[in-house]
Amino acid sequence: MNSIDMFPWDDNFNTGIQTIDDQHRRLAKLLNHLASHIAFTPDNNFISQILNELTDYAVYHFQTEEGIWATYLPNDELEIEHKAGHQRFIDTVLQIKAEQYQRPMAEIAEEVLGFLARWLAAHILETDREMAYIVHALQSGLHLELAKQHAAKQMAGTTPVLIDIILSIYSSLSVHTLRLMREIKENNRAQSHEKSRSIILELMATGTALPEILEAIVLSVEQENPDMLCSILLLDDEGKHLLQGAAPSLPEFYNAAINGVAIGPGIGSCGTAAFSGQRVIVEDIQSHPYWTAYKELAGKAGLGACWSEPIRSTQGKVLGTFAIYHHLAHLPEHDDIALIEQIAHLTSIAIENHQTSLALKTSQSRMSTILDNVNACIYLKDTEGRYQFVNQRVLDLWGTTLDKVLGCGDEQFFDQQTTATIRENDHRVLVEGKTLQREETNVVAATGCSTTYWTTKLPLFNQDGEIYALCGISTDISERKQAEQTLLASELFSKAIIDAVSAHLCVLDKSGKILTVNQAWIDFYTENQPKTQDYGVGANYLALCDSVTDADCAAAANLMSANIRKVMRGEIREFVLEYPCHSPTEQRWFIARVTRFHGDSGNVVIAHENITQRKQAEEKLQLAANVFTHAREGILITDAAGIVIDVNDTFTHITGYSREEILGKKPSLLSSGRQGQEFYTALWHDLTSIGHWSGEIWNRRKNGEIYAEMLTISTVRDTSGHTQNYVGLFIDITSMKEYQQQLEHIAHFDVLTNLPNRVLLADRLQQAMLQTQRHKHSLAVVYLDLDGFKIVNDTYDHETGDELLVAISKRMKVALREGDTLARIGGDEFVAVLGGLEQMADCEPILERFLQATADPVIINDNTLQVSASIGVTFYPQDSVDADQLMRHADQAMYIAKQAGKNRYHLFDVLQDAAIKIQRESLENIRQALKKAEFVLYYQPKVDMQTGNIIGAEALIRWQHPERGLLPPGDFLPVIENHPLSVDLGEWVIDTALTQMSIWNASGLNIPVSVNVGARQLQQRNFVTQLATLLGKYPHINPGDLELEILETSALADIAEVSAIMHACREIGVRFALDDFGTGYSSLTYLRHLPADTLKIDQSFVRDMLVDPDDLAIVNGVIGLAAAFHRQVIAEGVETLAHGKLLLSMGCVLAQGYGIARPMPAEKIPDWRPDSDWLA
Repeated sequence: MNSIDMFPWDDNFNTGIQTIDDQHRRLAKLLNHLASHIAFTPDNNFISQILNELTDYAVYHFQTEEGIWATYLPNDELEIEHKAGHQRFIDTVLQIKAEQYQRPMAEIAEEVLGFLARWLAAHILETDREMAYIVHALQSGLHLELAKQHAAKQMAGTTPVLIDIILSIYSSLSVHTLRLMREIKENNRAQSHEKSRSIILELMATGTALPEILEAIVLSVEQENPDMLCSILLLDDEGKHLLQGAAPSLPEFYNAAINGVAIGPGIGSCGTAAFSGQRVIVEDIQSHPYWTAYKELAGKAGLGACWSEPIRSTQGKVLGTFAIYHHLAHLPEHDDIALIEQIAHLTSIAIENHQTSLALKTSQSRMSTILDNVNACIYLKDTEGRYQFVNQRVLDLWGTTLDKVLGCGDEQFFDQQTTATIRENDHRVLVEGKTLQREETNVVAATGCSTTYWTTKLPLFNQDGEIYALCGISTDISERKQAEQTLLASELFSKAIIDAVSAHLCVLDKSGKILTVNQAWIDFYTENQPKTQDYGVGANYLALCDSVTDADCAAAANLMSANIRKVMRGEIREFVLEYPCHSPTEQRWFIARVTRFHGDSGNVVIAHENITQRKQAEEKLQLAANVFTHAREGILITDAAGIVIDVNDTFTHITGYSREEILGKKPSLLSSGRQGQEFYTALWHDLTSIGHWSGEIWNRRKNGEIYAEMLTISTVRDTSGHTQNYVGLFIDITSMKEYQQQLEHIAHFDVLTNLPNRVLLADRLQQAMLQTQRHKHSLAVVYLDLDGFKIVNDTYDHETGDELLVAISKRMKVALREGDTLARIGGDEFVAVLGGLEQMADCEPILERFLQATADPVIINDNTLQVSASIGVTFYPQDSVDADQLMRHADQAMYIAKQAGKNRYHLFDVLQDAAIKIQRESLENIRQALKKAEFVLYYQPKVDMQTGNIIGAEALIRWQHPERGLLPPGDFLPVIENHPLSVDLGEWVIDTALTQMSIWNASGLNIPVSVNVGARQLQQRNFVTQLATLLGKYPHINPGDLELEILETSALADIAEVSAIMHACREIGVRFALDDFGTGYSSLTYLRHLPADTLKIDQSFVRDMLVDPDDLAIVNGVIGLAAAFHRQVIAEGVETLAHGKLLLSMGCVLAQGYGIARPMPAEKIPDWRPDSDWLA
């Protein structure tokens, strides 16, 4: 059901008493619910039910209010008056309910909604609001009279005017809202009625049975009007009795009793209406005289009122009645009268449509009987080409039934082309209005036989002269068409034979006249001869040949003419001539054959044929032979069995075998044996599957020399796809392979030492790592750098240095095991890969040999040279990184060896490297977190345990990690200790804390905040300047409200410098506190020189002081020191009430800790208060 809020709730209506406000909202909701039902479903019973619910809830609400008022205003005149107001509301509602059925609903609705809206607004805004003001004042501690004066003051001024305005608005709103609701209802009713009407008309159009249509009409009315029960009765053929039409909602016994009732005056509502032809309205069945004989039956059926409308035809004849029943006595309103008239009219349309359909079917049945006996196919189509009638001959032809034909188009029975022809002819008849005398159509009968029909089509006109249909009469002419087709087939057969010949054929009589030609002749001369020269039937071919003047064609034409005459005279049996006949775009060759007919007629047959392709093929064969002979590639051709059938001269030059020596042999004669059987298997697989193979192959010449060739083998297949030959083309690439090997050696080996270079080393290392994984062994990567080699180069020359490198590399190769790799990667740097190690100690003998090989003196040009080596080693998979990283790790270990004194080796420390990486990654994560604003400050209140007052808060950093959640400082601050990043983070903490203090100040909250400052940040040269800059950004903050907490151990690192910095900060107003006091040396001299205002007792002492006398003594000592040096003291880590009481007894009144409050977000600080247990 639609809903419009007639009394929309506003938060300004709240009184501040939650229970009262919730019930006010419920009353407004019930009022809106009542208004919606009055507008959209104005049923007295349902509205009465809702009105009862509203009244009951109001009484419940009054009891709640009176209980509250009685608590605070017992027997007060305001409380008494309030109760009287509640009773007046109940009396008014009961009066309205008593008049509910005595006055029109619209009048009652206006009065009910107007009264309720005004009362609810006045009740909330005036009486309840004043009482609420009094209650709130009493709760705050005022006496009753003062509370009343306070309430009167709040209600004075503009409040009465505002109440009057709001009452006026809601009064107007109730009227306008109700009017709007009714308009919506009427609009919805109109839309629903139109939708139902469309559905009923669609049922009529689709031929739905009349009982179903009548029931649909009744149900549509009842759905729109749930309080109505509807009935349709039909007058019988004699016009004397009413028969059951549709009444699905009336009891079966009632319908059975009424069915067949005679019409007449006073025979109920329907009998009277059908007899008189006039509408009959019976408000109360039990008291109306028309229903005397039926009121007991109606009472049993629960029927109280009946309004009946006669159903009339277009000629005014009564067809039946449409009736609306109500369970209670009821008079129709204007809308009800309009509805009953509309439904009666719609029902008459349905009945007349049904009667017309029956009459038409009867007429069609008689006509069908006549037409079914006509010896022709007769049919009717509408203007859209849909079959509206066919006789039995059509149904027999198609082997179908009438229901499968009617409404269908020609596409259901004919192929696409035939359908298109039929539609084109139908269009001429239907649009031009002309009769079509002849249309031939091939039809495949239901028996499977093809028949031909001759059809005449004529247009049919209605009384207005408009074409409304097409009539077709079709006669079977299959036998006549068969005779015609037989004759035509005989003629076409002979011509088809001639036309099927590709040669250009013509027959000449003995005078040279063309008697007949085939299609190929016509096509050729149409394309190639001028239009002025006719080479068709009737032309004289000899005369045409004699008239040729073109120099290129004249000789052939004259020769042709002369020899045709010889054949005609019988001098020769036939004549054949090949001649060129070029067109402007291509070179062409033709052959002409002239043959004489048998007998004495003298006629001859001339056959021209284009042999251009044959000539071109001959030329290509000649060209191929020349290419084959003179090609620089070796060519070998075999048959399908692989037997050599031909080779060219280049083959002989490359292999040394002559043509005679290789013919009849197989190419395997050339095999070198270097390729295994798998190679040849793959080669033949490609040849048989994709038809070719290409690649490098090693073969043997006749003299036994092995050579490399680049070979391509192709399969030659015939038109059926069968292999005929294999053709191999190859070139000798031996010299190229040798050059390539030289290049590969240069690319992978060091030119000076002939050791593997960096490229080959990378490959060897990758292979060794794979072997290590497979065999579960270890390998060592050894990075070796010569010590003192630069001195040799500088003292002597580079040639001497090169000789030294060669000599040492040879020694080191001797030190290796079989399968190990030694590579020079540049200058005096070498890398060895030692695989197959069972344990890391297995490589130590080799490392010692390396050191010995490099340290032994070398004599070059009578000069004794001596160097040493620094060696770095890492092991895989213990160092589980990639090859490049293994090299870097070995390099790092080498540098450590060099720094440790040279002439030694050092093993890479994997765990230390991992720790460094983790440290580096953690630093980067923290740096990024700072950039992304992932850090937040939490604040832990500091309290005076004697007063419970908040004396400040400590800012504590947290990391809002995107994956791990909220992290405490212990998870990340140790990482950045003594790192420059700690300074950046510390400055962020101070700036953020000042920002929060500024926000609190703006809201009237002044809370001093302490911030922890690390030693590195404190000892920055610009610390004081930077702090002053940050404070300058917040001019409204008192610098004294910012306290910097420094660790006692940090302050002791450089007491003079720290003291100077603290004095400088105090000059700009910032205070200091010594954090974790008692954990350092706590020197009295240091304490005397440090200008700290506060000492913070470390939580480790506070936590255990209840059980540890030493900790208790330390706490007591710190409190005594603070008192002696006139410093404040605050205890950290106060976790229980017992801690607090003991501290108070010792003279420490300031504290913070989890027992008082955990660190919390900034937004919770303003509302936080300590538990009452912490108040002294």
